[in-house]
Amino acid sequence: MNIGKMLLFMAAVLIGLGCISAIFPSEGILLTDSTTITFPSLSEVLATEDTKESKPQTVQAEEQKEELSPEEILALREKAIQNDSTYVDFMKNNPARVYMPTDDYLDPFFEKLEIAKETGVRVMHYGDSQIEMDRMSSFLREKWQTSFGGCGVGFMPAVQTVATTTISQSINPKLRQYIPYGDASMRSKEGNYGPMARSASIEGNVTFTCRKVSSPNAPEHAGKFTTLTVIAKGDVNAVCHAADSTIKMTNMSKNDAIKILTAKFNKQAETATINLSGKGHIYGISADGGKGVMVDNVPMRGCSGTIFGNIREADLKAYYNHFNVGLIILQYGGNAVPYLRSDKGISIFKDQIKNTISLFKRIVPNSCIMLIGPSDMATKNGGTPHTYDRLPQVVDSLRAAAIESDVAFWDLFASMGGEGSMVKWVDTGLAGGDYLHFSTKGAEKAAEMLYNTLHFIQSHRSKAKKSVEKDLKKAK
Repeated sequence: MNIGKMLLFMAAVLIGLGCISAIFPSEGILLTDSTTITFPSLSEVLATEDTKESKPQTVQAEEQKEELSPEEILALREKAIQNDSTYVDFMKNNPARVYMPTDDYLDPFFEKLEIAKETGVRVMHYGDSQIEMDRMSSFLREKWQTSFGGCGVGFMPAVQTVATTTISQSINPKLRQYIPYGDASMRSKEGNYGPMARSASIEGNVTFTCRKVSSPNAPEHAGKFTTLTVIAKGDVNAVCHAADSTIKMTNMSKNDAIKILTAKFNKQAETATINLSGKGHIYGISADGGKGVMVDNVPMRGCSGTIFGNIREADLKAYYNHFNVGLIILQYGGNAVPYLRSDKGISIFKDQIKNTISLFKRIVPNSCIMLIGPSDMATKNGGTPHTYDRLPQVVDSLRAAAIESDVAFWDLFASMGGEGSMVKWVDTGLAGGDYLHFSTKGAEKAAEMLYNTLHFIQSHRSKAKKSVEKDLKKAK
């Protein structure tokens, strides 16, 4: 092939690629819930460093300039909440602050915590694989149960595909699972998923067992329980064995949509066996204290938090109408970041998250909702790990989604140090080599930042209320 033909061939290839760039959808082509084909646009290919869109800054400039280590960032967050006189400044400027529609937005949840020993309160922590193994949820649960009572790990799926650090469980024989995200072959034609966004089909007799994890690092409260609950749909019955007792579980549901089979014991247990029989679906099994604080960990690997509309709303309502859920945490965005490469795609994702928030506000109008954005995430495109270009913009869009929906927002990305922080967390053992997921220690540190901020807000609000009550008494 001579030079002329080679140049002609190269020109044809470039023109072809240019045509594909021009007509390829900016948001990509969705193959499955977790797989999207994308192609760079002409503007992205031709853009220079001077013309590329500047990234939103979500972290205080002085922190970025100082390039603090993760340990220094965590110490800085801790120091900021030591003095109550810094509350106004903290809530206005600190990267670890919680954005709230009103200063008293979380008061209903805090009030439920205060009386949890008498009434019981649940926290639903939905998220992606960042909270698998009960990471983050476990720290929050242990802190709240220590302060406000309660025990047990809360709801578990009947079939646990990723072992947790808090409780060991098994089921025999193995059941088929259904989930509304990920592999399309795992869909339920009838939409039977339930509040944990998954279900397991049962036909015949099944034995479920759970026991406290034997580890010196296991949380003190999570492995003990006094109450067992099975959420089921269909003709399902259950008998449980725990604390030297055998009890036929009673359906406590006031709605025909689901069964809430429950058994209570006179003393705490660390192991239990549940014999299930019949035909239907198991939505979840809880081991808890009945009262106090219960935190349900609901990880959804590969999910971006936009699929709740695929779950039968009547089943969700029946669950939420029965349990006193004080706080719903929605921790998503990480699975969407690698595929969001245009303003249009980010805008669509923002609207989808707003739809998810709207659904929960409709189903559980008396619960507080907090959206948590993704952590920093690094890609190795180009050799050196660096923050995904669009990640700060995605975080900003999620914060806007929360603000526009009148719910709380916590910026995990900014709290951990912002752009480039994931590389530092990996270097110090707080995150894995994929530059995406926290290690167990890192997840605990992230959860500690969130808990400290919430505790700081709760303490301030409590003092403010007592001050107002005192002034009212004086006025009388």
